[in-house]
Amino acid sequence: MIGAMIGDIAGSRFTADDNQGRDFELFTDDCRLTDSSLLMFAVARALMDTVKAKKPSTGGTYDDEFLALLESLMLRNVKNISRLSPQSGSGKSLSDQVNGETPEIDSSFGNGAVLSVIPAGFAARTDMEAICLAEAVTETIPLHHEGIKDGEAVAVAVFMARRGFTKSEIYQKVNQNYFPLDFTLDGIREVNGPDETSHGIVPQAIEVFLESVSFDDAIRTAVSLGGDRGIRAAITGALAEAYYGVSDSIVEKAVTYLDQDRYAVYHEWSRFIGRSTGNQFRVLTKYIGKLSAVDSFGGWFIGSKYAGTPEFPIPMPDIYFNHLVDSFIREFCQFSDSHPAYALTEYSSILENHGLKWDSEVMRHAGTDSLDAQCILALIMGAIRAKQFCDGALFDFFQDGSMVKWLKQLKSIDRRLKSTQIEEICFDIGGFFSGWHTYRMVFENGRAILTTDFMRDPSATEHYSREETAQLMKTFEDIHVEYWESEYTDPGVLDGTQWKLAVNYGGQRDEVWSGSNAYPPNWRDLLHFFDIDDDADSTVNIRKMTIEFDRHRHFDASFSPQGVNWHDTESITIDHERQQLVIRQRAGMACSVTHQYDVQGGMDDLLRVAEDCFHDDGWVDTPKFDDTTGVRFYKLEAIYYDGTVRSHSGIYNRRHIPEESWSELMDLIRWFIGFYGFGQLLDRNAFMNARKDGEVKYCSVAFDDSDRTYYYQTDDEGIEVGDYVRVPFGASNMEGTARVESIDYFPIEEVPFPLEKTKKIIGRVQEQ
Repeated sequence: MIGAMIGDIAGSRFTADDNQGRDFELFTDDCRLTDSSLLMFAVARALMDTVKAKKPSTGGTYDDEFLALLESLMLRNVKNISRLSPQSGSGKSLSDQVNGETPEIDSSFGNGAVLSVIPAGFAARTDMEAICLAEAVTETIPLHHEGIKDGEAVAVAVFMARRGFTKSEIYQKVNQNYFPLDFTLDGIREVNGPDETSHGIVPQAIEVFLESVSFDDAIRTAVSLGGDRGIRAAITGALAEAYYGVSDSIVEKAVTYLDQDRYAVYHEWSRFIGRSTGNQFRVLTKYIGKLSAVDSFGGWFIGSKYAGTPEFPIPMPDIYFNHLVDSFIREFCQFSDSHPAYALTEYSSILENHGLKWDSEVMRHAGTDSLDAQCILALIMGAIRAKQFCDGALFDFFQDGSMVKWLKQLKSIDRRLKSTQIEEICFDIGGFFSGWHTYRMVFENGRAILTTDFMRDPSATEHYSREETAQLMKTFEDIHVEYWESEYTDPGVLDGTQWKLAVNYGGQRDEVWSGSNAYPPNWRDLLHFFDIDDDADSTVNIRKMTIEFDRHRHFDASFSPQGVNWHDTESITIDHERQQLVIRQRAGMACSVTHQYDVQGGMDDLLRVAEDCFHDDGWVDTPKFDDTTGVRFYKLEAIYYDGTVRSHSGIYNRRHIPEESWSELMDLIRWFIGFYGFGQLLDRNAFMNARKDGEVKYCSVAFDDSDRTYYYQTDDEGIEVGDYVRVPFGASNMEGTARVESIDYFPIEEVPFPLEKTKKIIGRVQEQ
């Protein structure tokens, strides 16, 4: 947030039509903090207070209670700030926006209101949190329609910049989901003038950041472009702070413009999000996880545009690098230019002063533990310069891991300068069939407590001694999650396994790493830390399971003086060796039905869930007794591959069988039968999948992380229940994937929602 304040302060003394270049003092006596920045303080204070009162889950979205409290606190804080803020020269004053005793903010505040979402980007732990928080802020501090989309774009871009995404990744996200970035800075200079709306300012600010080479460069460029300089520079400053960091010398000057109350909020906010001096190399070290996971850094090719010329009659092999390596080289050179104190043009002398030579073998085998930052940077510069003299030299430094090793040492140097004491670790892992498992380890007074929640099983708690806790701490630190990318995703898989890891360092905001069917290179180290069998999800321990059911009833009958005894029996057999499910049913004396399903791989999930049932504590076995009143009895037996036989029997109802785990197994079997058993001939959804003349087709869809359903229109006759579809969601109409739960057809005069306000499905997700 300090970056946004610096941009606001630096641009505050210039008018829209000043012919201002890049050479100016960032801070003068004419500078001030505008009302637009004060909105950031109101939101930041509300976010901190809400998190204290209602700690959110590991990551994702927030519940209604959390968001309601956040909205209430934002309104209260804006009202309090407005009483103290005079007209500041940026549109209407903040105090003009608050009406009466109940704070309501006028949506005409202008482009300054978009700055209110900046704290959301810094506080967010995932991109979905950034979107959720941005929507909460823009609903409380109204922006015009384009401003809502702009606000969400700012929050998401700030989150990405802070969590180690490259500029290319940020560009793609903004360009695809929010607005096109199809202009140049020179084009901005030609058209800019006074602008009282944020439309246009936000894309410009993001483009300035993307073309910048340092924090100082970003601020100066944003101010120099004319138009609404302060707002543009504030947005750019927030992005630049998140991406590059801000030097202590600039921060020290900026905070002198804060009064005592604002400084107190800023100081607490800095602790809340974990800002410190220990991030000076973040622009470089963010490549550790990316370079560690890449399949190829480039390669050799024969021939070039000069091949066959008199100067180069014979084609020679040449080296090429992938876009990731090219990006790293470019950003390292920019870092060198913007940090002249390291004197990296003298890399050879720096290496010699540390007892090293500018030699590939010497550099490759140099130990890094005792080397300072300047020497590590000199090693990287030396490797890059070697490319000019030896084809393939730089490629080898990437290929053999030397470059990653040097970057890891820079990360270690950064971490020495900041508090990294871990207070809590929370790990969630699961999926649709396996359910969610949560592992939460809390460190307090030198001891650790691990709490585990496995689906519906009761929580288990384990306490560790001081010696065991010290070893646990070292084991986790050796995993080095700080090297990981913030998220790992396989876009080709819609379900599977999802996971989140949240680490709380010294009471700061959690850092979250997440994934969906994709994992960091040392993933197994994390599983072993929590004593998780990494093959558990693929192991089926039950060879065969049988469920038997019977029920006796007696009926009076006019044709029989003794009445009629009716006996129903059913059984379900799940055989893992045969990959077979068999259902047998006998009703009365003359009705017998058998269903048999032979589905390779189809029994695995059924038997895993069945095994979870056996581990439940809710079994109350009872002996079977003679009865003709309709009591239902069951017998359950499971034969394990290791020879173990487990069984339960008695009365078939929720008082005698674990309700939740058994219901889950029954629901899964019903889903299996429904999916494989009836085909399309008896599928009512297939029969109903046609629209009559004059009807509108509505699809009710659900997202994987939500139980709520949402109506969307579609003209695609091919969309059916169970299909995954791409839909727009949120204020910015960001594209997401959802599952069609039901389909309804309405005559156009009876549609349940206004047609013009109902969003349309973009299209179906192609089957993998």
